[in-house]
Amino acid sequence: MTVDENGKGTGDFLTSKPSAETLIHCVLYELFPQTTVILHSHSIYPILISQTHENSVEFEGYEIQKGFSGQTTHNATIEIPIFNNTQDIKEFSNVLKENKDRITNHTFIMKKHGTYAWGKNLFEAKRHLETLDYLCQCKYMSKVD
Repeated sequence: MTVDENGKGTGDFLTSKPSAETLIHCVLYELFPQTTVILHSHSIYPILISQTHENSVEFEGYEIQKGFSGQTTHNATIEIPIFNNTQDIKEFSNVLKENKDRITNHTFIMKKHGTYAWGKNLFEAKRHLETLDYLCQCKYMSKVD
């Protein structure tokens, strides 16, 4: 569904009610202006990882880390932020704004809820989402902190 910068439906969706979490998308577009696509997933492994990690999850040594735009080596340690879930989407949006500098790999995990990933196009956003999901699955299945 298409929405304006305030999260109101546009075009064919003028009368449609957007998701309660649309404001999160609006804030991500504001924070990362080159973004044209944002994906939200409820994939199991990031959710499971978010139950055992507090503020972030780190990965190192996985070739697929280069699936995140800007990552050029598997030898780096990368950090994906985990933010507490809240029903107050305005409050959550402020948390994103306050933590923009921590969101360096085009994705984050909302604790016990799901993931958000974005990119310059659908292919890039999907690659970021799948990269995070794969890394979380590896971490969970290997029981490595």
